[in-house]
Amino acid sequence: MLKACHVRTVRRIGAAALCWLMLLVAAATVVVWSQDRTENAQLTRFEARAAAAASIVAAYAQDVFDRERRIADWLPSRAPSDAAFSREVFAAGFSGAALLDASGRLLSSAPIGASSPVNGTEATSGYLSEAFTGRAVVSDALATGPASANFALPLQGGSGRVLTVALDLREGPLQSFVSASPVPGSRGFLVDSRGTPLIMGGDGAGAQLDGFDVAAALSEPVHREDRVAVAAPVPGTPWRLMLTAPEDAVSPSPGTNAVAWWLLGGIAVATLVGGLLFGWIWASRRRSRTAQAELAQQFRLTVENAPIGICLVGLNGGFLHTNVQLQRMLGYTAEELRGLSFGDITYPDDLEAGLALLDQLVAGALPHYQMDKRYVRRDGSLMWSKVSVSLVRDEADRPLHFVAQVEDVTEVRAAQEELQRRAWYDPLTGLANRNLLLDRMAQVLVQRDRDQAIVAVAVCDLDHFKRINDSLGHPAGDRLLREVARRMQDAVRGGDTVARLGGDEFVLLLSEVVTDDEATAVLERVKAAVEAPIGIAGQELVVYFSAGLAIAASNQSAEALLRDAETALYAAKGRGRSRWELYSGGMRQRALMQLSIESELRRAIEQDEFELHYQPIVDLRTGQGVAYEALLRWRHPQRGLVLPGGFLDIAEESQLIVPLGELVLRHACRFLARHPQARWRVFVNVSPGQIGRGLLSAVILELDTAGVPASRLGLEITENAVLDATGPRLREMQQLADMGINLLMDDFGTGYSALTSLFAAPISGIKLDRSFTARLGDGGSGDRITATVGDLVASLGAHGVVEGIETVDQRRRALSHGWTYGQGYLLGRPVAEADLVLLDDEADVSSDFGAVAISVLERAE
Repeated sequence: MLKACHVRTVRRIGAAALCWLMLLVAAATVVVWSQDRTENAQLTRFEARAAAAASIVAAYAQDVFDRERRIADWLPSRAPSDAAFSREVFAAGFSGAALLDASGRLLSSAPIGASSPVNGTEATSGYLSEAFTGRAVVSDALATGPASANFALPLQGGSGRVLTVALDLREGPLQSFVSASPVPGSRGFLVDSRGTPLIMGGDGAGAQLDGFDVAAALSEPVHREDRVAVAAPVPGTPWRLMLTAPEDAVSPSPGTNAVAWWLLGGIAVATLVGGLLFGWIWASRRRSRTAQAELAQQFRLTVENAPIGICLVGLNGGFLHTNVQLQRMLGYTAEELRGLSFGDITYPDDLEAGLALLDQLVAGALPHYQMDKRYVRRDGSLMWSKVSVSLVRDEADRPLHFVAQVEDVTEVRAAQEELQRRAWYDPLTGLANRNLLLDRMAQVLVQRDRDQAIVAVAVCDLDHFKRINDSLGHPAGDRLLREVARRMQDAVRGGDTVARLGGDEFVLLLSEVVTDDEATAVLERVKAAVEAPIGIAGQELVVYFSAGLAIAASNQSAEALLRDAETALYAAKGRGRSRWELYSGGMRQRALMQLSIESELRRAIEQDEFELHYQPIVDLRTGQGVAYEALLRWRHPQRGLVLPGGFLDIAEESQLIVPLGELVLRHACRFLARHPQARWRVFVNVSPGQIGRGLLSAVILELDTAGVPASRLGLEITENAVLDATGPRLREMQQLADMGINLLMDDFGTGYSALTSLFAAPISGIKLDRSFTARLGDGGSGDRITATVGDLVASLGAHGVVEGIETVDQRRRALSHGWTYGQGYLLGRPVAEADLVLLDDEADVSSDFGAVAISVLERAE
């Protein structure tokens, strides 16, 4: 629907266009009227010229009568002789004459001897008949031979005689009149009563009348083809005079008023263009004003509803206008802000910098500026903002006011600070992270090279931390890590740095250490603080601590120093945990050696360079072998046969223990498959790293592939692995036991709370660690522990195996302490399958070692 202003605009433009059209029609009418008037005037002049020519001919005829009267006055009373008559006629300029009596008989003639132009009958007919009545007349017909006309004059005195003369009209005034005509191309004709032209004058005049009807030309101009004709009667004669001329010479053609039409067209076009231009300018200005008004409205609405704060600030710093968003951000109303200046709400520390930038704007040194600054809200809180300020000047370049855009970046700033904090600090403990640690280490090492001070780094690790996460949950583990971090920070000196690299791994950066002993003292103090009892989740825990300490060498990088400390940590863990080791060059060599072994180990697994040696488990009472333990050996292509101690730890650390364990299961199952009738079992050692990582599926696959029943396979799991078994791992062990696989707890006595673990895992027996066997016969704690554990195993109905029996006395004492089975060099060494003397497959092994997997949980019920 059109707006009212648009309707008014259309009406005004329509009225202007109508006025312009009326003016154009009026101008065209004037031009046409002028053209018609000009044409009529020229035609009228042309008609007047014909009438003037007719008057000339009439006057010429009257002059002829006058000359004829002079002859009449000369005539004697009686007829003159022809000779005298001829002389007088020719002297008067006539081409011939005749004197007639009243009856029409010829009295005299000229030239001499000429016959009478009329006889008696003719005298009483035609134009002569009127002459005999006493009236001077001219003949109504013109002669076409010589162009001549006859004039009859009755003589005076009542004699009844008539004098008639013939006059050659070819040299008459008509030709001169036409020749002198101002109308180019005009032609003149003297036409008798019969319509015969006698006298022709003008360019191109012929014997015809140019095709015109003389009678029609008498009443009005006649137009034919490209010529126009007018006619007039010759007074006193029966003749008519007709003039013809070219149409364009008499009647103006359209081109005649070309200037007027061009002028009119130009005026019309100019008027139209001017009107259109004026309309366009007027409409443009109207649109411009409308657009400016709409733009101003849009700008006002945009400013008022902008998502950022916008304000106009006077040169004195006072607020001239503020939008809604700025009012909302600062907590002030528009009226309140108009009574304030920007300095009133600017944080004092940021005011000086802002004023300096404003001065540069006014001086023209800056076109605009942007800065981060703080504002004080009405409630007193601080708002971080990004402010963009520019200066508005008038046409004379005089400053008017400032325009500022204010964006609230408080949350963004907080997020950036949080990201920056996370980039440098551990989010769980608030300690420095690896990035900040390396940065501080680099700074301390540079200072150390200048001051020749001692810089030490200790990489620390919590022993068996995973057990706490698995048993008490990750929230408890996180609380433990925060408490450990707090204790470490309290134990170090003020200039030292405590960092957390991730998990349960911490780093101590000990700067400005005077001696190595001072560094070890700080480390011992930290170790003691960490290993003090900690209350977590309603339980009192003791966390043990392993560490590797490295002293910075000259020009050593931060990464290299940290690597040395980690190497020392691995050495501490390899030597029994809950201790620390000082880095030495040999550790690096061993680490490189381990790296080389890891690479070779990967290749060895791919190419299956491993073999199993089998050591028997023997009934101590009868010496009868009841089972085999499969022991892994690496047939190295250069180093020969390598025992497990040379590569198992590296396999554990490099995550190669799973594929290596699957390879051992494959060899053991194939060995069993080669002896299908045997009743003995083969026990395979399982690493803690295999449990819960596909051990069940690997056992099922290898048994099915070899076609061996599960009852012929046993698994030896270390005490620590049984202790760590919770959740999915414990369920996997139960599923293995449910298949009929015997599970033995290996290295019994080396872990913690081993007795309670008997009631948490589906084991069928235990193997006493060789460290207890070596103490048999000491008459002290060794014998008492061995006897006590033997009684416990017997009371549970489980199978007990004593490892490391190397002497007859150890065998005898083990029997006396209630142990039934043993294993050791005294009873049989591990040998390859090719050298193995197999147990009697048909022997009646009454003990049926491990025939039934005992579920302690069921027994407890």
